This record gives sequence, structure tokens and C-alpha cells, in this order.
Amino acid sequence: MPQYLKFMVKLARAAAVMIVALSLALAGCAANKVTSENCVPRMRIEPATVHPGDSITVQSADSCKVKIPVDGWVVVAGHVGAGKALVQVKRSAEFNGSFRVEITLPSDFPVGEAYAGVDNWDYSTCADTGSCAGPMGSFTVEP
Repeated sequence: MPQYLKFMVKLARAAAVMIVALSLALAGCAANKVTSENCVPRMRIEPATVHPGDSITVQSADSCKVKIPVDGWVVVAGHVGAGKALVQVKRSAEFNGSFRVEITLPSDFPVGEAYAGVDNWDYSTCADTGSCAGPMGSFTVEP
């Protein structure tokens, strides 16, 4: 592989990691356990490092009084840079401090930085003057 192409791949990976880190920095409502009507729950993905074919648990200890969509929450997992989620499940769980959804990654899930969380979050409660992050977390997939 030519040197400039290797450099571009490294640059793209670094940018993807920075995007995930920024998303995580903005994703919580506060530094402690939160309870609110207009909060965005902080998501934790466990384990933090997995292999293709493993299962992850998408969870939040935050309590957010939000309406569950008619068809339930769309909980996704994807590879950073893939452009779309690679796995999705639907659940009608409340954000009552014990939100937990298990997702099994396919055996061909790409190696590298990945994300998981709620894809169909309602952003209509976000203030027009501020940013509003979604309930997502990150994890790493190793070969």
C-alpha cells in the first residue's frame, strides 16, 4: 500500500476516534446519575473490548422521563466510519435506571472502533440554542 494511502487511513481512523470521543463527552446529562424529563441518558457498553461474534450490553443507569416510541427503541451497533449501523434490535424498555439491551455482533463485524446506542432518540426537546447529543457509547472490536 502506498505511503500516502497508509497516511490517509491513519488520518481517517484518528478522525473517527475523535468524533466518538466528542460524542461521548456530549452524551451525558451530568457527571452523576441523572433524573430528568429532558435529559439524554449516558450509555455504557460492556465489555469495552470484544471480538466479532461476541455479545455486548448497551446499558444506562440514568432515569429519563421520555416517551417510548410506538415500535420501541431502535438499539444499534456499528463500526465507526461505516456510515450506517450494522446490527439493530428493538426494545420497549424504559430509561428508569436499569436500561439494558444485549446485542450479538455478527461474525463478520469489522475490527476497530465501534459505537452502540439508541438510534431513534427524539431530539424535539432539545433547545434551539444548544447542542443535543444522542444516547450512544463506544467500544472496540479486536480480531
